[in-house]
Amino acid sequence: MVNYIFAICVQCGGATIWEDELGEKPLCVACWDAEAETESERLYEELVRGREYYLAHREENRVGCRKYRRTHREELNDYHCRYCGSRRELIALRQRDYYWSHHEASLDRVRAYRKARKRELEKVAGDI
Repeated sequence: MVNYIFAICVQCGGATIWEDELGEKPLCVACWDAEAETESERLYEELVRGREYYLAHREENRVGCRKYRRTHREELNDYHCRYCGSRRELIALRQRDYYWSHHEASLDRVRAYRKARKRELEKVAGDI
């Protein structure tokens, strides 16, 4: 159950109805909307700055990744082989289960297609 309280907005001083669950900083509707808009603008600017940084340092990061992979090639290969090998059976089992669970439906679709195609061909042959 939500408890509503009458409170004073901490930014503009206006009266507002506030929910206890929203925290200790009561805001009126106008200030709430303004804060949300400011927050979304801040997040967008942070996103743009992060993208610019990534693009500016992309080549350095690639060089670092290649260097790391070269020096740790054996460890990475061992991990990859262990991971893929352990998951290979699980993936094959899932694929088999999916195949057999959809096998009849697949055959029905193929049969329906072939039957319709055969009727079309017989119709065309009958028109000739």
